[in-house]
Amino acid sequence: AAIFIRFAQEGAPSLIIAASRLTIATLILAPFALTRSWAEMRGLSRIQIRQILLSGLFLAVHFAAWISSLEWTSVVSSVVLVTTTPHWVEILSPLVLRERLRKEVWIGLALALSGGLLVGLQQACSFGESGISCLPLEEFIGGRALFVNFLALLGAWMAAGYMLVVRKVRPHLTLIPYTFLVYGSCAILLIIAALASGNTFAGYSPSLWGI
Repeated sequence: AAIFIRFAQEGAPSLIIAASRLTIATLILAPFALTRSWAEMRGLSRIQIRQILLSGLFLAVHFAAWISSLEWTSVVSSVVLVTTTPHWVEILSPLVLRERLRKEVWIGLALALSGGLLVGLQQACSFGESGISCLPLEEFIGGRALFVNFLALLGAWMAAGYMLVVRKVRPHLTLIPYTFLVYGSCAILLIIAALASGNTFAGYSPSLWGI
């Protein structure tokens, strides 16, 4: 997905890409959800509806932050950081879901996050014949590198929140209505964000829509 997003960013803003991606997915699912699962969706409780809306919010911020990070960094750096999602779920699961983690999981978590840290630092450091040279700390903290890494990590944190909420909602809904409702609420939020930021959904080429 990241590679296609980078192609699309040559002609469209990141929020438009995020909103369009979720809108297209929602429209594809709509005929199946509305004809086969209408009764199932009508039977949702208020608590379950709130949980679905919260899932959509987490997912909307995830896509907005991650896709925006791809504008300013390499696909490798952005994807490595945003796919640390399972590790943040591991950290939060004992607190939110009361799940116990084995020692081996914590060791793997430490190794994986150390690798993510190294990938993040390569935005500010370079390796040459003279060794490792890095930006001054003030420039790194106040510059683009930290902000871009933060966007990718924010995408991971929001995806982790989304997954934790999914554990509460998913047992009560089958796949298609659940995905339709979450993607739909996510798409609406992203459309609002894209329009509020002054972007437009008009004027893009058919090839760009295809991407």
